[in-house]
Order: sequence, then structure tokens, then C-alpha cells
Amino acid sequence: MAKIIAVTGRSGSGKTTLISKLIPILKKRGIRTGSIKQTHHSVPLDTPGKDSDLHIQSGSEITAVMTPDKFGIFSERKNESIEKFAKKYFHDIDLILLEGFKNENVYKMEVFRAETGKKPLCSDKTFHIQTVITDEEGKKYLKGIDSLNFLDIKNPERIADSIENLLKKNV
Repeated sequence: MAKIIAVTGRSGSGKTTLISKLIPILKKRGIRTGSIKQTHHSVPLDTPGKDSDLHIQSGSEITAVMTPDKFGIFSERKNESIEKFAKKYFHDIDLILLEGFKNENVYKMEVFRAETGKKPLCSDKTFHIQTVITDEEGKKYLKGIDSLNFLDIKNPERIADSIENLLKKNV
């Protein structure tokens, strides 16, 4: 089973940018990495009226669209845990990086930048943030919050080191 780590934080904090930098670094290190992006908006996953959409609308439990070089699978989202979902769809993967998912019971790294003006998730103990990825300004802002690991947002190699260590420890 793949290790699951959530890269979470407020909107505009830099989660997508960080994950986009981490994936190629981890891949170079031989860590097979997948990702799952959470959105709170309903987005169309297919073009209305196209063949695959008609399959879905007619009640297909699962529909795949395949091109010569890619594929996508469409299914109704069941109310299942992220672990169950990952086990079902993410085979032969060492690591799954979640973007968002602040309420999941997985290891969480928060991306925090003070300049966004938004309250950090780590200030609320119910989110169980273990690591904060920030800059010097963010560290000053978070001074006094105990029991957190801090990583420099400007050093994705060091963040990848930390993730690799978590994989080795099986945390």
C-alpha cells in the first residue's frame, strides 16, 4: 500500500506549485508518485453529450476514456476513505501526494505563507498538522506554536528528503 501524505493549506498558499516541484524530484529518486487533487466544486469531467458522457448518463458504474497515450476513469464518488480509494486505483505506487484533504487522517504538511493574510491551519489542533512548509516570514508568524517541524518552502530538495525519510520510517 502506498504511503499517503497530504500537502494542505489555505487557498493561494502554493500547494500546487510545491507538488509540481516535488513530483519530478521524487521521481528522479525512484519514488513512484501519484497525486490526488481535492476540489470542493463540482467540475465537469467529460464533455456533455459525447459518447463517454452518454455511457455515464445511462448508468455505467465505471467508464474509461482511452487515447493512444492517456486514459481517464469516471465513476460516481462513493463515500469511501482516501485509503480505500487509493488501494482501489493507485497500484504500483510508492507515494500518493494529496492536495488539500485537511480533514483526512493522514500525515499532513501545511504550506503556509504569511503574506496571504490567511490564518494557518496548524493554529487549529483539530487538523493535526505535523509539518509546516513556509518561509522566514511564516516562521516568525508561527513563533510560539509548539511541536511542529518546519521546512523551507524555497528548498523542495530538502522537502523531498523529509518525505523520503517518512517513507523509510513508514510513518
